[in-house]
Amino acid sequence: MAMRNVAGSLLMALLFLAMPVTTTHAVGVQGMKDSGAIVSAGMPSLDRYVSRLSTRSEHLLGRFGAALQSAGLVWIWLLLSTAVFTIVVALASVIDMRMMDLRQFSAHRFGVDVRHGVRLFFRISIDRRMPNLPRLLLAIGLLYWLAPVDLIPDSSWVPGFIDDVLIAILVSKTFIYLCPAALMARHAHAVEGL
Repeated sequence: MAMRNVAGSLLMALLFLAMPVTTTHAVGVQGMKDSGAIVSAGMPSLDRYVSRLSTRSEHLLGRFGAALQSAGLVWIWLLLSTAVFTIVVALASVIDMRMMDLRQFSAHRFGVDVRHGVRLFFRISIDRRMPNLPRLLLAIGLLYWLAPVDLIPDSSWVPGFIDDVLIAILVSKTFIYLCPAALMARHAHAVEGL
């Protein structure tokens, strides 16, 4: 509240200094009124001008704040949705048979195998020797995940989400299938050694 008063005082001072002085000898200045504002003949009072300007600026700042809030919510949604897509794709790649063969999967070490499989997926996806086609498929899958247009409309939450998950699993399986076997073996050995 104090900031608003300081800003209003500064605005009034600037407007007072910027107002043209229209004093002529024929019309003259009417003088000081009870409110303390100087009123020239034919000009609206300074108080009314400042009040109108501050009201308009408050409305403008309110709309600007609402727009920033909406933009922030969109960015948060994009980040969270991308994180969920990445988790679904990484977990889908863990249960791929090709990945299980590389890690010597065992039922009693399920948690360790999932952790190693996710690390393997991320190591493979950021490797520079990886061909561009599998990465392009991941990008297309992410775009489909984020797109509002789906094969099954998102009118209800569960059926609309199922097609996104199926596409993510398909993209993950295709990504693992298109990975060079030597690159996967090298990263699997490095992950097992950690």
